[in-house]
Amino acid sequence: MNKNSIKNKLKELGFSQYETDVYLVLLETGITSAGKIIKETGLHRNVVYLTLDKLVARKLVNESNKRGVKYFKALSVNRILKEKENQFLLAQNIIPQLENLRTKEKIDIVFYEGIDGFQTAHREAVEQIGKNKTIYVLMAGGDEFYESIGDDLKSFDKIRAKNNNKIKILASQARKSELNTKTTIKRKGVEVKHLPITFLNPIGSSIYGDKTLLFIYSDSPIVIGIDNKKIAKAHKDHFKMLWKQV
Repeated sequence: MNKNSIKNKLKELGFSQYETDVYLVLLETGITSAGKIIKETGLHRNVVYLTLDKLVARKLVNESNKRGVKYFKALSVNRILKEKENQFLLAQNIIPQLENLRTKEKIDIVFYEGIDGFQTAHREAVEQIGKNKTIYVLMAGGDEFYESIGDDLKSFDKIRAKNNNKIKILASQARKSELNTKTTIKRKGVEVKHLPITFLNPIGSSIYGDKTLLFIYSDSPIVIGIDNKKIAKAHKDHFKMLWKQV
């Protein structure tokens, strides 16, 4: 492995450019004075001293004093591993504390835009819902849905079939002809009912377990993904109430 590759690896481990240059000189020369490091790196003396202080604080370098002159030596390289282990333990310890600081009712919201975003939102939702669950679709988009989902419908239904996920759809009467086609009829595990309304609503929703997708059919479709158990339950209860009435 050449030196540039080593430098890149050290940077990935959190070393700054200056720390990398100084540390490598120390490894190559052994115990040495700051003057030697300044000469080898070409860095300003203030930069070198500040960098040495940081490496000493990180316990990667040892500082000693001989006759009024400071000398520095790189300690065992295994200390890098020890440093990362300590950081990992610190992270493990603080994560639960940070989690307790979060609002107890967590709501994760993701926006998806365009055809790619529309397809990604539905694919991610069906992948995470789990087995033997029902997907609830309110105010289905009919042709607009099929145009937006495109060829991704095949992979979407393949995942759904594998996990035995059924779909219940509530749509406007105005979508009846659009949903009474081979595209919908051929889809296994899909049940459609029509609400007694005749207008086309450009906004609809789908509930996948604890995830709710709100979609807006426009020239460039928009999907808002909401990951929250209470919100999903409220949408689901609303859907089931309407389903019984149709």
